[in-house]
Amino acid sequence: MTQVKSDLVLYNDFISLEFRLAFGGTGFNLHQVTNEVDHHENSYMHIIDHEHTSTSLPNPDGFIDGFEAEIVWAIIVCEKVKNITVIFRGSVNAMDWIKNTQVNMTDFVLPGFVTNNQKPGRSYGRVHEGFYKYLFGPTSRGTNGSIKSKAEEIIGILKGDFFDKKKYKDYNLFVTGHSLGGSLSTLFATRAAALNEFDNMVTNVSFASPFVGNQEFRNEFYSLEMNKKIRHLRITNSQDCVPLIPCCTLPVPEFDTYKHVGMNIRLYADDLFSPTYRRFYPKIGSVNIALRNTINNNIVLGLSVGIIGKHLCPEYTKRLTNSKMEKDLKKITLDELYGNQDITGWSYVTC
Repeated sequence: MTQVKSDLVLYNDFISLEFRLAFGGTGFNLHQVTNEVDHHENSYMHIIDHEHTSTSLPNPDGFIDGFEAEIVWAIIVCEKVKNITVIFRGSVNAMDWIKNTQVNMTDFVLPGFVTNNQKPGRSYGRVHEGFYKYLFGPTSRGTNGSIKSKAEEIIGILKGDFFDKKKYKDYNLFVTGHSLGGSLSTLFATRAAALNEFDNMVTNVSFASPFVGNQEFRNEFYSLEMNKKIRHLRITNSQDCVPLIPCCTLPVPEFDTYKHVGMNIRLYADDLFSPTYRRFYPKIGSVNIALRNTINNNIVLGLSVGIIGKHLCPEYTKRLTNSKMEKDLKKITLDELYGNQDITGWSYVTC
């Protein structure tokens, strides 16, 4: 991480324009990395995968290459708190935006593609077609000659380099991302939890994530939550329109509606007329909660002045680090929220 910090300083003039804009600017990036280095001196970047990507929009060649780009992800290890975190990047290049717009659904078949894999997978509902293909579909041939989905590549690294080894048995697996990266993080966390390949519960922390799946996917997610396979903290800003789209598929070939999953904490701006945050969860069996959540996930609520700024990382960081927000959020824990049947409508499955 200290090397990343050094690179941001030394090569500031060569960092592409869209990186500065999309992730909050060089000053914001440097501040975030500095905080990471200062607070978690034992953390390190195990791998960052950008073998088949380009982010150079001002350069025509870079933009064209962006049509062949693939997901950018990384694995960060923090030995201090024994966390291994998979991180997915948000939208930057042409392929990212192409996948964002493929809003029809496809079967969420797991596991993802692996070269010569003849075993049929199981469907866990239906999900956003673009996100699914990006993460679970075939990719370009890697340096080792294999063709497998990004999801299965990451799963292999997590197992082979960490969780299959005794040293890492008590480490926790976190998955996170912002915007497109947030939606990919939810799909990947579901993959990690669904096939019983990890002993510990998977924690998904997504920021500004669009919708990813339908009611059938939500039902499968409920089951994983009840069995302590996964928990999802979904952070959104009020008046950020991205978590409110896409509300539904196109009318053809088959119409369906999207449903959010997980424990949503919606952050509000620091003013006299708003709460610091509100909590939302799709409580099982509650018509009133379903109606409330539907109203609060209306795209109209995301229309405001400065709409782009409310979606970017600096605004999320600003709201999360507001002194009143920090004080209020420290009064609750994710364990307490998930353990409250009045919130979830269900109780954990006991052996």
